[in-house]
Amino acid sequence: MLKVYLPLASVIILLDQLFPGRVAVNYFKFVAVLTLFPAALHTGKWYREQAILTFAILFMVVGDFFLNLCSAIPVLAGDVRIFGVLSFILAYLSLLAVFVKGRIKPGPWKYLTLVPVLAVLLPAVVNITPHVGGELKTGAFIFALVLGLMAWAAVFTLFRNYYSGPASFRFALAGCLMLISDIGVAYNVFSPDYSSIVVPWLQNIIWGTYVPAWALIAVSTADDRLLA
Repeated sequence: MLKVYLPLASVIILLDQLFPGRVAVNYFKFVAVLTLFPAALHTGKWYREQAILTFAILFMVVGDFFLNLCSAIPVLAGDVRIFGVLSFILAYLSLLAVFVKGRIKPGPWKYLTLVPVLAVLLPAVVNITPHVGGELKTGAFIFALVLGLMAWAAVFTLFRNYYSGPASFRFALAGCLMLISDIGVAYNVFSPDYSSIVVPWLQNIIWGTYVPAWALIAVSTADDRLLA
């Protein structure tokens, strides 16, 4: 899967540089993301955790449809965005349900793993919050909370000893990449410096982390040595 989706992420980065803001590029992005779900269904090993991961990928695809593909249709872009946000919240809650499995090892790991997540998330929240409309702040706060918890739980899988070492590393890396990608999306949507224009380098950050992150989750659905 990584041999397919990492090159696809590179192609998306190149297309955003060559054709910024083109509708055709949005269609290509969605098709690339859409294929992750049938790939996970086809290769998935049906442990309970892997079934939940597959549902998370499905929610992600639905969210991407509303937030990415529909954004290319001006008459729909604003009206359906809430459905995309709700779908991603469901996707992250599904991932969270998988990442919290296992006992917590004694020691300071619980708090130490929280530090890098907060170091990345809190400055973004402080910078973006003044630009979020009053009616959206509650939803944005809930999304940021779920995103932060998911990313922290993903990193913390390294210390729970529930999943195998490679699987825990994939989860930790995927959670960090999703955090970076969604912070980029938040700047792209709400920041006045980026929301009114197409910024290729910001799109590169968003998609260069988003596709590999979910590809790592799809790989985990196919891992027959997922558990420790």
